[in-house]
Amino acid sequence: MKIAFLWYHFIQFGGVERVLTQKINLLAEMDGYEVYLITYNQGNHPFKFNLSSRIKHVDLNTRYFSRCSYHGIYQFWDRFISLRKFYKTITTYLENLQPDILVCVDHRESEVNAVLRSNIKGVKIVESHSGKLTRLKEIQSKPFLRRVYEKQVLHSTLKKMSKLDAIVCLTRHDADDWRKNIKTVVIPNILIKYPEKGVSYDNEHK
Repeated sequence: MKIAFLWYHFIQFGGVERVLTQKINLLAEMDGYEVYLITYNQGNHPFKFNLSSRIKHVDLNTRYFSRCSYHGIYQFWDRFISLRKFYKTITTYLENLQPDILVCVDHRESEVNAVLRSNIKGVKIVESHSGKLTRLKEIQSKPFLRRVYEKQVLHSTLKKMSKLDAIVCLTRHDADDWRKNIKTVVIPNILIKYPEKGVSYDNEHK
């Protein structure tokens, strides 16, 4: 079974990167799985976490999110051209790969769009590493025009996510929050270190 994970890069030490590495390393070492890690903004940067040698990694090098060298109308044109290249590069690779399961590691609108544009027969999943309410609170802290724009983007993304097979959430509370828009599944983050003995806590002290 081919399982492909789409994520923009592994350049930084982050919680998502750490959990994703643990998960794909575990799957790669199990019999019966071919695990693919697809990045598109990694470039020549080293990985911050060690990957299993059995993981097949490809960086599509679209550089979409790093292109901010122009200003005014030239920037809009450059972003337009870059976005078209982004979609074409990702969809072409996915259609050639034809994974049985494709996982968007985040619900960025551009990634969800790329997956929906791809003519693949496998199951399409998106992961949510935070709740929808958390995203809305982040938007509320922005200036007015930015807030209006990002709310529209979120609304558009939710409509597109509803066309995917499922969204994987960390908690049941998050799942209830997303369920209005899409089928949800709860898979908490894995725990890689276990205490050698139990600890009793005094409930009267924090």
